[in-house]
Amino acid sequence: MEKVGWCICDHNCVYIRVVYPTETQAREALEDLLKPYPAGHEWRVRLQLKFFDRPYLYKRGEALYGWKVKRDKVFGMQQVANDYEQKIIRLVTKLAAAGKSVSAIVDELDAQEKVPRHGVKWTKELVEQLLEIV
Repeated sequence: MEKVGWCICDHNCVYIRVVYPTETQAREALEDLLKPYPAGHEWRVRLQLKFFDRPYLYKRGEALYGWKVKRDKVFGMQQVANDYEQKIIRLVTKLAAAGKSVSAIVDELDAQEKVPRHGVKWTKELVEQLLEIV
C-alpha cells in the first residue's frame, strides 16, 4: 500500500489495510466495525484511528521492515517488533543523522555483517527505502 490517509490501527500497527481519505470516513468504518462490541470491550480500547502522512511500504502477507507477524490465539495475526531489524533501523538512522551518505551506510552495514530481510547484501536502494519509512 502506498497511500496517504487515515487507517484503523491496533497499537499503531495497521489493523485494516484500507486507507480512508477523510477522518470522518475512517471513523464511520471503525464504528461500524465495533458495533457488535459493548462499551469498554477490549477492541474498543485497542483499535484507534491514525493518520499516515507519508506512504509506507507493505507487501501483502509480510510485516513492515522492523516488525514480524505473530499469530496470537486470542487476537489472530499481530505485528510485533523484530529486535534484529529494529537494531538495524536504529543504526541506519544514527548514521544518516551523523551525515553519512547512503553508500557509506551500505558499507557500514556490510562491514558489520548485517543482512537484509531478503537477499545477501545491502544495496543503496534498500537503504533509501528504509530511510523513507523511518
